This record gives sequence, structure tokens and C-alpha cells, in this order.
Amino acid sequence: MALKLGFGLAKTGTHNQANAAQPAATEKSSVVAIPPKLSMAALLQLLWHEADLTRWTANWAGKRYWWTVRSHLIAAARTMTVRNDVLANLLFIPETFRLEDKSAIDQRRTASLLPLQPAAGGQRRLMLILGEVKSIDAGRLRRRITIRHLPDFPLLIDERSWSRVQTLFASELSLWEADDSTHLVLFATFGLNPAGLAGIEEIVLMVTTTNWIPFTNVYEYRLLTALARLRDESVRKLNFGQPPQDFEMVALLPRRQPKPLALYIIPPRDEAATRAELEALIASRPDLGAWIWDVASEEMPSFGPG
Repeated sequence: MALKLGFGLAKTGTHNQANAAQPAATEKSSVVAIPPKLSMAALLQLLWHEADLTRWTANWAGKRYWWTVRSHLIAAARTMTVRNDVLANLLFIPETFRLEDKSAIDQRRTASLLPLQPAAGGQRRLMLILGEVKSIDAGRLRRRITIRHLPDFPLLIDERSWSRVQTLFASELSLWEADDSTHLVLFATFGLNPAGLAGIEEIVLMVTTTNWIPFTNVYEYRLLTALARLRDESVRKLNFGQPPQDFEMVALLPRRQPKPLALYIIPPRDEAATRAELEALIASRPDLGAWIWDVASEEMPSFGPG
């Protein structure tokens, strides 16, 4: 799969942390077309989709650990190319950390980051990093983001850029803070400064359930939590960075009979036309059944017989 990116993997001149982070905040939440040029948010969702991390069944409970997530993402990245280079060569995903293997893990990380060495003509190369945020701490001059399984490889971002991240990704950060079972996924371009320390250039954040299924609000979280208890396979629908619509399919139960069941949520709002809009959307997909949860007026309905 050949990809065109809407962001750069190289930078001319010296690193300027004050203008580092460029979060793509307007591009959040279902399905369909992949844009011709992928933003960082779109690429992250595409990787998640191609890695089959949007699928879940209760039969997999307790079996999706970081090493599983990592291996699926790397396998997906190996099927994608960017300017004739395999995406997996440009993407660093930390392996599961084991203290007894620290020396070997450090060596493999050093080898993985060789593309960050300066190119001819003064161009500074960048790579992509994907990992789970462990902590975000105030340093002497900048913020330090620690990624799980990377205990001695902090990502640095200046306070001005971090303030912008907090504004643009306020929902993701608040959802992560509210529930310790969730995961905060960081996807960023980064480079190395002359001291060999990693600095973020562009960043997006995504929050997931304990099973690594992405969500954007508490209603989706409640729905995905309920789906996680079903033995039916469910598929979380993503929008690949497109601007969110008023109504989108949140998830799908693809094996329901006589036809797959699309799941929709009507969020709390005071608009008489909202249900009519949703009914028009449902009518446009006669190949799918429809399950609707109007969160302002009812408890979550049953999913019916599996």
C-alpha cells in the first residue's frame, strides 16, 4: 500500500523546540474513504485498522498485551510504503522492556534509530514513534514525556508547544486521566538533537480502552465496554482523520444475521431534527441493520440475540 503523507519526515536547519509540536486537532473520529494525503491522525488510525486492533471479542479477554499490539502494528507497517521506503523502516515502536535484557534492547533501539543520523546538505531526518504514554513531567526547561517500555528515552517538548497540545487534545487527556484502565497512545515525528536526545516535532494523541480500542467520549467508552463482554465479534469504525459528522457509525457487529448490525449513538443535544438525520443515514445503508442509543432519553438498549 503506497501512502502519501501530509507531514514531513525531514527538516532543514537546527531544531527549534518552541515551534515543535503541530497537533492535528480538527481531525478526529467513521469510515469510508482514506484521504489522498494522510495527516498524522489519519495514518495512526489507518495503522490501527490494518493491524486489526479495531476488532474485539470476549474470547480475546486477557490476551491483548503490548507485545501483541506492537507485533500487529509492525506487520501492518510492513505492508505500507512511503516514497519507495517501507513504513516499518521509518517507524519506531518500543519492544516490551525486560530489565534482564536491557543491554540488548538498548542496542536494538540504537540500530533502529540509525535513519536519524544527519543527511547530506544539512537536512535533519525525522522518524515516527508510536507508544503508550506512561507519564508527562515538568523538566527544568521543557516537558518530559515518558513512553512505557522506554524508561531511559524521554521525549522532550517545550512548554509553549505542550500548552497547545493540552488545548487541542483536552478531551483525550481528560479521558485518560479519568480512568486508569485506559491507554493514551502517542504518535509523533521526532529527531535527535546534537546531544542525542529526542525532541518532538509533530504529535497526535489517541485514547483507547483497556483492550486498545480507540474512543473519543464517555458514551463511546460505555458502548465499547459493553461490546467487550460479548462473544460476538465487534469492529470499531474509524474515520481516518476526516472531520467528524453529526452522526457516524460507532461500531459494527459484522456476523449478526440476517445482516450486520451497525451501532449508532445519539449524544445529548436539543435538536428536533437529529433523529430524522440519523434515520436518513440508516436508510442509505439498507445492507445493514441499525441499533440506536439515545443517551438523553434511555438506558443503553440490548444488542439482541447473538
